[in-house]
Amino acid sequence: LCLFACAISVRHSTWDDSYIIFRYVQNMVNGLGVVFNPGQRVEGYTGVLWIVVLAAGTRLTSDPIVLSKILGVLFAVSILLASYILCRLLARDRVPMYGFALLLTASNTHFIVGSVSGLETPLFSSILCWSLVAYLMAIRATRPQSQAGWCAGASSLFALLILTRPDGIITYSLLWCHAVWRFRRQPRNVAIFTLPLL
Repeated sequence: LCLFACAISVRHSTWDDSYIIFRYVQNMVNGLGVVFNPGQRVEGYTGVLWIVVLAAGTRLTSDPIVLSKILGVLFAVSILLASYILCRLLARDRVPMYGFALLLTASNTHFIVGSVSGLETPLFSSILCWSLVAYLMAIRATRPQSQAGWCAGASSLFALLILTRPDGIITYSLLWCHAVWRFRRQPRNVAIFTLPLL
């Protein structure tokens, strides 16, 4: 509720970089290709997945700006849910601090404005949080089939993360090194954590 109320109060805040994305989306929807100017093939974006999502939705709504704000808030809610699960997975004691952490996040100015800015940040953060949830579930799983399923899920989410922004490869690379060490006696899990992303 806090996030929705604050997002509505700053709904007119759109960062100038997002207009670059909106131009690519409009040209893609109009059949001109993923270009800023028709006839000029210049890649001036980093968020391929965000452009595809907005283009698909713009075919239904015809306004990528409003769509980006609605999706941004929905992805922000997804971030809060994933953060809650991450807190539950990482907490050593069952202390009811999860709600306080979520309230601080939901009321953070940068988090709120970022959700309605029009950029791919909420999508990236949401996928990142859910990727970490899947990876932690793979580590905590006790059955080999469950471990393999969570590893494949985490790898697939990391592939989407990298399609959203290329710097997602840094997080994946660090976790891949951890997976090699953590699953050193189960190389099948390392392969499963690698192949879907490739």
